[in-house]
Amino acid sequence: MPLPGGPADKSGNRYENWWTVSQFIRIIERRADSIRIEDPTVDKAEFVVVSGDYRKLHQVKLHGPSGKWSLSALRDLLQTMFYQLADDKTRFIFVSGSDAPDLRELTERARDAKNENEFESVFVRAQSQRNVLQEIKGIWHNTDTAMAYAILKRIEVRTIDERGIEDQVRASLSALFLAEPKNVCDVLRSFVADSIHQDINRECLISHLQSRGFTLRQLANPSDAPLLVDEATDRYLKITHRNLIQGKLIRRAATRELLTKIEKNENACVLTGKAGGGKTGCVFEFVEALHQSNRAVL
Repeated sequence: MPLPGGPADKSGNRYENWWTVSQFIRIIERRADSIRIEDPTVDKAEFVVVSGDYRKLHQVKLHGPSGKWSLSALRDLLQTMFYQLADDKTRFIFVSGSDAPDLRELTERARDAKNENEFESVFVRAQSQRNVLQEIKGIWHNTDTAMAYAILKRIEVRTIDERGIEDQVRASLSALFLAEPKNVCDVLRSFVADSIHQDINRECLISHLQSRGFTLRQLANPSDAPLLVDEATDRYLKITHRNLIQGKLIRRAATRELLTKIEKNENACVLTGKAGGGKTGCVFEFVEALHQSNRAVL
């Protein structure tokens, strides 16, 4: 955790900058339409992201008091949310490196409930949850449960540290651009400060990156895709084979299970295990088997 004062302010600004860049990437990936940083018409939001008919207001804070956010610490922000979320097509995203456990759990319960009655009778049946709901209703001018439920459904609490955001950004940029992710990051991070109050869409971001020499990965011809996939798979198999212990592959039952699921069109498969448990060898065997059977491997 950064020291109070100047270092803390700088860390907070850097954290906010990384989260803003992560939203740039969502726009490039067509998962959002546009962003306006420091929208002067909106209080207590670093920026507003538009996705279709919905507006998402993002508030970003590096750390909460004592390592977490209580409802009392969020009181001013919650009061602002009450008015901002009067429109049912507005969402509020609270992002922090510290958890806001009471608010997060209550919003998750509201989204899980089918309706207000189920929310009240099932999801906040425990006294501890009723106490939290009652406190929020008090902050929201003693509103009724129906209004509180409608607002809570449209609040999201996301807890992620700066390194986590940075890793996600770099991984996404690595998939989107042939250039070194760090260099693309530097351009996008600088662009944040130059874009205050402006509406930034995908065309704007792509144009700015192109002016700096960065272009999206593209296939010259979609018919070339199978060949490129084969080439990428061959490279993976050659590199991974060299890293096997003594160059030998230990056959595993888990691989056969994965192949059986694929054959049955059960495409959602997850391979887990402890470090050193043989996941790399299992994946290598799996990819090799699909490749030999002329199944597409990505």
